[in-house]
Amino acid sequence: MKNGHAQPEHVCEAPEESQPVCEAPEESEPVCKAPEGRDVYSPHVLMNPEPRQGRHIHMPLLRSLAELTTPMTINIPLRRSSDFSNRLSLMSRRLLLLLAALCLCVGAAAQAPKEPAKEFVPTAAQKAEAERMRGALAETVGERFEVARHRLARRSRWHGGTVYWLAHLRARKSGEYYVRYKYRYTDRVNPRDPLYTFVEHQTLVRVGPRGCERRPRYNFICVGDTFILPVLVGDHAGHTFSLESQVFSPGDPATAKALRGMDEAALHREPVPNPAAAFLRYVGSRAEVSLHRAAGFTARYSATFEAVGPGAFNLSLRPNMPGTPTTANAAAGSTPIVVLDPKAPVTALSSGDNVHGYTERFSSRGGGNSYLTTPVILQPGELLTLHYLSYSRRGRDPGGESSKEIKAGVKDQLPVITLLPFSVDPAQDYNEWLVEFLPPARRE
Repeated sequence: MKNGHAQPEHVCEAPEESQPVCEAPEESEPVCKAPEGRDVYSPHVLMNPEPRQGRHIHMPLLRSLAELTTPMTINIPLRRSSDFSNRLSLMSRRLLLLLAALCLCVGAAAQAPKEPAKEFVPTAAQKAEAERMRGALAETVGERFEVARHRLARRSRWHGGTVYWLAHLRARKSGEYYVRYKYRYTDRVNPRDPLYTFVEHQTLVRVGPRGCERRPRYNFICVGDTFILPVLVGDHAGHTFSLESQVFSPGDPATAKALRGMDEAALHREPVPNPAAAFLRYVGSRAEVSLHRAAGFTARYSATFEAVGPGAFNLSLRPNMPGTPTTANAAAGSTPIVVLDPKAPVTALSSGDNVHGYTERFSSRGGGNSYLTTPVILQPGELLTLHYLSYSRRGRDPGGESSKEIKAGVKDQLPVITLLPFSVDPAQDYNEWLVEFLPPARRE
C-alpha cells in the first residue's frame, strides 16, 4: 500500500522451455513462477537446499545480485532435493580428483631437477666500469692495501641475480680501517621519486701485525692476508670510495683469558671418543635452558672444541641416545671446518657491512648485509661451540625437571663425534665467493 493505492505484486512468468528472468519495480520484491516441473533457486536456497512448499519462492537476495550483474538468468533444473544432494556429491568427488591432480603436478614440478646456471659474462660497459672502480679503490686505499685482484660476479637467480664487484684487498699495514663506498641509488619501482638519492656501505676491517691471532669470521686479519670486499653494483651507478683509519688495538689479553675461563668452567668435562683430535680438542659439553613466557622451556645441548692443528674437514655431532641419525646419515647435517696454519696467509670474505641511505628529505640507518658462509674458519687456540640436541616442553608440569636437573643431566646426553671428508656446497649462502680460496683439505 503506497499513497492509499495498492501496489501490484510483480510476477515473472517464463515459457515452459525458457529461463526465468526477474525484473522488479523499485519498491517491490520479485516473485518468480517457474515452468511446470521446475523450481527456481535463489542463492540462499542453494546454501539451504531443503524442500520448499509451493511454486512461488521469494528471492530477497536475487534483487541485489541483479543490480550488480545484469542481465542475470537462473537456470538450475533440479527437480528434487535428493537430486540436488547427488549432484553435490558428484561435484565434490570431481573437485577432490582435480585437487589431487594439481597436488601431483606441483609435487612433480618441485622435484624436477634445476637447470644449470648460465655462466655470467659481463658486458663491455660493465667491464669498463669495473676497471674504473678498481682504479678509484686503489687510489683510496693507497699503501694500506693492495688491490690484488677483482672480478664481477652475479648471484644465482635463486639468490636474486644481483651483480656484485668483488675486490680482493691484500693488507700491507696494520690498523683499523673503515672502508666506505657510495653510489647513486636507482629505484626501479618508482624512478621519478626514488626511495634514496645516495646509499653508503661501511665495512670495518681490523688488520693486526703479521702472525697475529686473527679471527677471519669477525673481519680480523693479519698483514699479508687478503680481504674480499663485496661492492653492490646492480642497476646503480657512480660508485665512489673513501677510507678512514686508526691505530690497531689488540685488546686486553687478561680480559679475554678471564672470559674464557668463565666459559670453560660451566662445561661437563667427561671425555668422549674424538676422531677429530688432530684438529680439534674436545673441551666439554653443557646444557642451557631458556624459559618460555607462556610456561615451559627449551633445552639446548652443545659441545665446545679448541682448534689445535691445521686441516679442513667436516664434523658431525649427534646425541648418544636411541632414535638419533646413524653415522651413515651424519654427512647431511655436518659442519665444514677449516683450521688455519698460523704461518700461512689466508683469504677471508667480509662478514658484513652497515648501510646508510639518504635523500634531501630523510635519512635511514641501522640496516646492513651479512655475507654468511658455511665453512667455519678457525685459528689455532680459538674455541668453537656446536649444538647437537634441543627439545621443548610446553605448559606447567609440577613433577617435571628443574633447570638445575636438566643442566646436570648433560652427562647422560654426551655427543657422538664423527669426522668426515671436507665438503662445501658452493650454491649455499655466499660460499661461491670464497670456496676456491680455502686451504686444501688435509686429514692427518
